[in-house]
Amino acid sequence: ASSSDHRSRCLSMIVKLGRRGLADSAREVTRRVIDGCSSISEATLVADFAVNNGIELDSRCCGALIRKLTEMGQPGLAETFYNQRVIGNGIVPDSSVLDSMVLCLVKLRRFDEARAHLDRVLASGYVPSKKDCSLVVDELCNQDQFLEAFLYFEQVKARGSGLWLRCCKRLFKGLCSHGHLDEAIGMLDTLCEMTRMPLPINL
Repeated sequence: ASSSDHRSRCLSMIVKLGRRGLADSAREVTRRVIDGCSSISEATLVADFAVNNGIELDSRCCGALIRKLTEMGQPGLAETFYNQRVIGNGIVPDSSVLDSMVLCLVKLRRFDEARAHLDRVLASGYVPSKKDCSLVVDELCNQDQFLEAFLYFEQVKARGSGLWLRCCKRLFKGLCSHGHLDEAIGMLDTLCEMTRMPLPINL
């Protein structure tokens, strides 16, 4: 079956679930369809379809759409959606929305705001996206703030998430070159696990 046939079946399922009063299930299907969309127009069409059929988007659906818009190169549109449809509609942004906004704000080069959102995500106990965390740590490394970056490395690891290997290697090198050897040593076990190589690691 083609992807359009699959999408049509999913949209039909959203309507049927809504009519049966299973709004939460309809929202979950909506979120999954948005995740699988290959274009901005397709993702916004799915979101509008759900709303037009009486299924108000919850925070997880909103987070999925914000991430999709950002990944498709439209972080400005994602922020507008966040301000108008999330904050504007009185939806309290939970960690899934805030996690998506980290990526959005990094792409908009509003790094301090991105960090503030990531701090809220981590404080909530939510497992943040590896991509979002890596982008924040990478920017801290750009600014030679290696100890700050290491704190994020530890918090992210404690939440059960992680960083890209490239990002970890860069942080490790930065810690070593700036004399933060205790912190660098604290990364060795993780680097060995990620590379599946014993010491010494080819960094």
